[in-house]
Parts: sequence; structure tokens; C-alpha cells
Amino acid sequence: MKNYYLITFFIILFSCSNKEKEEEIVSSGVFYPKVESRSVITGKISNIKNFSNKSKTIRLIVDDITIDKQVKYITTINENGKFLFDIPLSHSTKSFLVYSDGRIAPYIFPNDTLMINCEIIKRESLIGIKATSYDEKHKKFQNNFKKHDNWFYTEVDKFKKNLEKEQSPNNLKIEFLDFEKLLHKKIDSRIKDKQSNKIIYDYLKYSATYSCYENIIKLGRKIEDQKEKKTFYSFLTDSITFNQNALITSEYMYFLNFYSNFVEPRSTISIISTGKSDEQIKKELIAQKIENKLKLRPGIWGDYSVASNIRNTVIEREEEFTASSIDYYLELVKKNIKDNYTRQLLLAMLKKEKLSIIERDNINIPSGSEFQNTSKDLTSNLYDEILQKNKGKVIYMDFWATWCNPCIKQFPYSKKLHSKFESKDVSFVFLCCKSKKEAAENIIKTYQLKGQQYILNQKQYEYFEKQFEIVGFPSYILIDKQGEVYSKNASRPQSENTSITIEKLLNKK
Repeated sequence: MKNYYLITFFIILFSCSNKEKEEEIVSSGVFYPKVESRSVITGKISNIKNFSNKSKTIRLIVDDITIDKQVKYITTINENGKFLFDIPLSHSTKSFLVYSDGRIAPYIFPNDTLMINCEIIKRESLIGIKATSYDEKHKKFQNNFKKHDNWFYTEVDKFKKNLEKEQSPNNLKIEFLDFEKLLHKKIDSRIKDKQSNKIIYDYLKYSATYSCYENIIKLGRKIEDQKEKKTFYSFLTDSITFNQNALITSEYMYFLNFYSNFVEPRSTISIISTGKSDEQIKKELIAQKIENKLKLRPGIWGDYSVASNIRNTVIEREEEFTASSIDYYLELVKKNIKDNYTRQLLLAMLKKEKLSIIERDNINIPSGSEFQNTSKDLTSNLYDEILQKNKGKVIYMDFWATWCNPCIKQFPYSKKLHSKFESKDVSFVFLCCKSKKEAAENIIKTYQLKGQQYILNQKQYEYFEKQFEIVGFPSYILIDKQGEVYSKNASRPQSENTSITIEKLLNKK
């Protein structure tokens, strides 16, 4: 992979048109959660003073199979260009150190400290970062890793580019399996001293296998006949075992994710609900779901699967939970999760979630920001109602969903934007889509989000989707003081351009 990436990387990274794997942003200086196995990166950007008007933060992105997600840590760069990351890490892996539009990919280890010197580079209008040197302990390894990693992905990209895609899934599968064998031969030839370069050698070998397997699973998704699909995947289902050593490559994590979602058989859950409260039924369902996962995937893979499920259900707020519900999860984790790192991580996350629920329950929605009462039959009339209510004002519309992390990550910036224009003729209208009202209210309370709040039913959403050509969340619309749509693709609250554009519309005659 190259050290320099176009800005489209970030557009893809922060788009949320579907419920895809999201990144968790950890506030600067707070490297949550606290666990025993950690990794430290200290660095310095030598020419930071030449870019004084640029960002003073830097990101570290790490794939963590323990909770089946990419975790993004953010820290500040001080006036001398120094920065520090101190993060939980259970196994060595490639990471991404991201500044502005570019990134580098150091390989990091648990219970280790990596020192890295960097400099900012500029190409045309884009700002990037490159590593200039590593500390003596890691210098040789990091340079070798970069060289071999770049070679590997060049080989994969070249193969995919030359692949004749107008073939049947079975023929393409054969091509990928043949390519896997070829890659292994090339790796064996490339790495002469396998003992001294064991980590890099294993990394390349596992990457070769699981990147091919991941692509084969994607191919199988196109097969509609279930019997044919089962045969197509049989080479996996006959031999799949969890390989903890393969965690050194992200390709293995992605493979497991695809395998779990598209190949592995679904387990059924059944409980007797007669005479039981909703809370009791919910607890029994949770317990059985965890039990089934541990049976289906014994050992550490089961622990990871349970951790992922709890993260999706509780932390990602797919359901609403009370503090007592979190207590029940805490007990289940203590009882069922055997892997120490995974248990520590989950307990820390759940305790943090419990505290946030308690804090949220003790605050109210900001005055005037309660959900607006609208008729369920309102569709186009709702838009007319919004225009009429805000006649003569600039309207900044925010279409969001409770399960969309990129939407929610913008809310602190929305608050700042609202404060800036609070005394001016600007209305902030938040339209929550495809979400439950209770979940939306809790988020509004948590972020103390001021503005006009609406929760759309399906008909209303479909109207706005067509009216403004909405393709995903978050989506932002700007309407001028005359009630005319200025932009169907307005910039996010975080962008300086948003404030500039609103000012421009306010001054428009």
C-alpha cells in the first residue's frame, strides 16, 4: 500500500449509508478502556511548524478482532510536533497512522513502545504524512515490513485487475485458489531467512490465504441456489478452525467476519415466554444467544464472537438498555468469557456504558428541542410545514439515524454551529430516520442537541429521500431565506465551509 492516499479514502471511511462496521473515536488523551495488554506509540512530526494552520490532531486506526471493529484513536500534536498513543492491544497487527489526507502503516506489538519520526508532505492541494525514521529497535523490522507489505498488495491488485470477471463464481473461485498457491510460492521465494523474518513471513502467508478466501465468500453470495452455495463453500466448512496465530493480519479478521455472516449456519433460539415479564424474556434470550455462540465456536473464537455481539447490541445501541440490563450483561461476561483480555475489554466498555446511561437518565432534552408533533399522514405537507415555520430563515436540515455513528459524531459540531448562529435567522432542523423514538430521544439528551426535532415515519422518509435524493446518512440540506433549496449535498457541521455558506445565505438579498 502507498503511504499517501487521496481524500476519497476519508469520504468512504466516514460514509454511513448502511449499518457497516464503524470506528470508535476515543477522545484525545483518554485511551479507553484500561486493560493490561497495551501498546504505546510515541512520535514527532519534525516540520509541524511549517503547517501551523493545519490540523493539530493525528489518528491511529487499529483492527481489533476482540470486538470485531476498527477502533480509531485520536490524540493531539503539541507545538513541538510530539504525539503519544497508549492503547489496548491483544495481538500484533498492522495499524494506520493518519494525518489529514495521508497515512502510514506501522506494524505494532502489544506490551511494546514504538518511536517514530514523521514529516508532513504536500502534493498539490493534499496534505499527507510519511515516516522518516523509527527507533533503533524497530527500524529494520518496520522498513522490511513496509517493503513486503507494499509488494503483497501490489500483487493482489495486479491479479484482481487482470482477472476476467465475466465468469461463473465457480471458475472465479478456482482462479483465486490458484492465485493463493502462486502467492505462497512467491512468498517462500521472497523470504529467504524465514526464521529471522518469521512475523513478516507468517503475516504474508496468512494474508495470502485469507484475502483469497474472503474474496471467494463474496463470490458465493451471488449464488441463489442454497444447495449449490453450500457446495461452493464446502472447502471452508469442512476445514474451518479458529487460528489465533493468523490474527497478525487484518485479512483474517475480515475473513472471519464474512464467514460468520454469509457461510456459517444460523442457530435458532427458543424460550417459553408464558407467565414471564418482558425483562425476563429479554434476559433469557440474551443468555441463550451467548450460550449458542459459545457452543458453535468453542474456545477463544467463541469469546470474540460474544464480545462482538455484545458490542453490536449494547455499545452500538441497536437496542435501548437500562442500567440494570447492563448489570446483567456484566454478570454474563464475568461468567462466560474465559479470555482475560476480552473479558477486561468488555467489562470496561459495559461499565462505561452504564455510567453514560445513568448520566443520560439524569438530564432532560433541551427546552424547545422536543420532537415536533406531526400527523402520521403528513408527507409533503411536513416539508411545507417546516418551510412555513421557518419562513425568512436559512434552514440547515440534518437527516440522521440512531445507528449511524458518523451522524452522531457530528453532533458536538452541530452544537457549536447552533451556538454561533443562535441569535441569527438560522434554523437547525434534525430529521431522525429509520429509528426508534426512545433511542433518538436518548441521543438528543446525551448531546444536549438544540434545534427542531422530527422523527420520520417510513412514508415521510421516502418523500424526503426522493425530494432531496438522499443516498445515505448523514445527509445535510441547506435552504435559503426564500425557501429555495440551495444545496442537496451541504457540507457537514464539522466543515468550516458550512459556517461560511450559512453566512453567505444570511447576507444574500
